[in-house]
Amino acid sequence: MQQAYKFTRIVPNTSDRIDRYIAVQYLRVPRTIIYDTLHMRVRRSHAAEGAGGDYDIWNLVAADVTSEIHSFNHTLQPITERVFLELVDSSYPKIMARMHSSADSPVSVDKRWEVAFTNRYRTLTGTRDVASNACRISRQEFSFSGYIRIKKYRKALAAAVAARDDTEVFDSLDSLYDAYNHREYIIERAIDGINGMGWMNDNICIAQCGHLSWEGDTHTVNSDLWCDSCFEENAVHVENRDEYMSRDDVYEHSDGLYYTYEEEHNDDDDEDNDDDDEPRRLMGYSTNVMRHLVKDVNIKSSPFGDFLMGVELEMCAGSRRTVDDAVSDVLSQLGDGYCVCKSDGSLPDDGLEIVTAPRGLAEHIDRFKNWNINPSYRAWNSGKCGVHVHIDARAFSQLTLGKFLIFINAEDNKDFIRKIAGRHPAIDNQAQRYCAMEGQEQLANPKQALKGKDSSRYYMVNLSNLTSAGAAKLGLPDWKFSGRYNTVELRIFRASLKKERLLAQLEFTHAAVMFVRAASYRDLTGAAFVAWLKKYGVLYPHLAAWYGVAPIKKANPNAAPAVVSSDETVST
Repeated sequence: MQQAYKFTRIVPNTSDRIDRYIAVQYLRVPRTIIYDTLHMRVRRSHAAEGAGGDYDIWNLVAADVTSEIHSFNHTLQPITERVFLELVDSSYPKIMARMHSSADSPVSVDKRWEVAFTNRYRTLTGTRDVASNACRISRQEFSFSGYIRIKKYRKALAAAVAARDDTEVFDSLDSLYDAYNHREYIIERAIDGINGMGWMNDNICIAQCGHLSWEGDTHTVNSDLWCDSCFEENAVHVENRDEYMSRDDVYEHSDGLYYTYEEEHNDDDDEDNDDDDEPRRLMGYSTNVMRHLVKDVNIKSSPFGDFLMGVELEMCAGSRRTVDDAVSDVLSQLGDGYCVCKSDGSLPDDGLEIVTAPRGLAEHIDRFKNWNINPSYRAWNSGKCGVHVHIDARAFSQLTLGKFLIFINAEDNKDFIRKIAGRHPAIDNQAQRYCAMEGQEQLANPKQALKGKDSSRYYMVNLSNLTSAGAAKLGLPDWKFSGRYNTVELRIFRASLKKERLLAQLEFTHAAVMFVRAASYRDLTGAAFVAWLKKYGVLYPHLAAWYGVAPIKKANPNAAPAVVSSDETVST
């Protein structure tokens, strides 16, 4: 197979340019794919006229990738298939299969090519599965009876599409969805393709309640789309919000109507302990923050692009500040549309937790960078405060989540992780209580790392917030997971009000995901991460400065020379 292709890296001659483009050329006929390793996607597929495949890449690059790429500031570097594989990671099967998927392809379009290159990928990475009696469809294993059912429903769907029968198309897709054990990602492509034909009176969608529905029959509940059946059974109108919410998340009052707060009774207890409808006050620990905050809808999390994150920063108000004063101060500066403040029984009496909406890294950095922190606030020396960052689970594939677990948990990386986190369970007692390490025997490879995971919460990487559908998509047993938010939580950080560390910790979370997408699973080390960061430090300036791979700015990150809480005294 290697003789049929030529692999080329487009290397910048100067350090101020990002090393991001690579190419694969099919040598039997003129065909080239340019791949962008920064955004993890194919930039352009090219077909050239004339015989022979060794035609000029510069013409393709200059015309279709970016005007900044030219032969005078970049060099073409031949690389082996193995190096190409490490650079594109799990995208290898799709890239190579795409070489054969166009009208001018030297072979007919056939799914078997993707299977062939998937097997090639597994051979090169040493992750080929042991043969089993199970049948595989769409990279998932099914029993023989399940395989027969799927084949039957696929045939019925094809017939319904050919007959242009809306009802039969919906019923066949619904049966197929059930046969695939509600794995959304398997049938989403079929749904998109059928909707794109344009002959049906309405589009089909998978509602957030997990059921197939016509788009015209969906209802908005808690900012999600629900199907008719779930809406009728479990959605209620909430008077004080003038919207529909899940019956399980609200309170029924004596007037027979529903509200987001408990009904007050005429007794000595005039205070509502939950205060769930008062976003300007300290909220209860069990508060669903998504009732008060809205995620950034402009960022669509995916395994190949950008993704949303949510931040939980635990801190103490300090002896000279009351908790309510601190809440008012924090919300007025960071924005009550961006975050809420909650109580947490694990914190000291003056403790509170700042919980943000799911937003992009840039907004998190901007908000916290401009926060004028009162010098009486404490975090580092409280003994109990941490920073937890929730990553949208859709940012991961099975492979990248496995590599993420290896990277964060590997014992060889403990000093590297502790430099940014401020703690590590192999060294610090505080970390052992709140973010335990995975057993090293589980970290032999990405697949093994996923095998041992369950819904236990207090680990360096916490998966307990995954929904059952999200867990299944990531290759985990869906029956073990029933979370609400479908996030992967990084719990490694000791809370600090030193902005250099806080901002670097937020950037580290984003950078770690991007790094494991690009790195070979055999090279998930601190040294490899720092080498990677040298190339992409412009995207993570605070993190690059923290690890000393970029010039440290002399200016204080605070806009004004106000005193920042100085309770961080542990050496980094």
